[in-house]
Amino acid sequence: MTSISEETIRQKCTQEPWVRQKSSHIKFGAVPKQFEDMAKLMPEGSAERQSFEDAAEVARNIYREQAIALIDPGKLDPATVTQMCEKEPWTTSQRIQDLSGGTYGYVTEKLENARDLFAKDTPEYTAYDDAFEKAKILYFNGIKAMARQFATGRTRAQIEEVNSNLWGQAGRLEGNGTYLRSRLIKLCEWNGVYFHDAGKHIPRDPSVQQFKAK
Repeated sequence: MTSISEETIRQKCTQEPWVRQKSSHIKFGAVPKQFEDMAKLMPEGSAERQSFEDAAEVARNIYREQAIALIDPGKLDPATVTQMCEKEPWTTSQRIQDLSGGTYGYVTEKLENARDLFAKDTPEYTAYDDAFEKAKILYFNGIKAMARQFATGRTRAQIEEVNSNLWGQAGRLEGNGTYLRSRLIKLCEWNGVYFHDAGKHIPRDPSVQQFKAK
């Protein structure tokens, strides 16, 4: 039992909640880790060390409550995950050229972080993990669709100019705690894929009779 009151721990978890999201940024709370770090500073086997370790677990339980209140693991069927990603797509921008003016989505980050609050043998972990994998595919499909729409019909020079800008944005995002950097890099890769695919000759189906204008 921790000597730190639950009221004090809850106050800290309110001031620094499990997740705080803005239009283009997301930050997950670190109260449990803060208590764990303080515990490591105390002598091993001491009452002080145990008290901070217990406080860390109380804080983690509070974060679990907050995560469940925001994303109920008991309701994470495929349709619900799809709705989540439609409501909060990986970007609200409709065109690559307008990415900087849009709002980024972080459904996968929230699902993954919620998952990691629970032990692997719990139903909550499984529910969040399954939803994370589903959301990841939906986000990737959105990135692919944007790349296909942009790259088809454009020149190599046009694509390289946009990709150079995307790489610059990705570089500035390194270590920001989200998957946004990897998404922008993936967007660059798929721009190139769809550029090359658009230039390929698509063979006709030999089973279909072809008519040639004379």
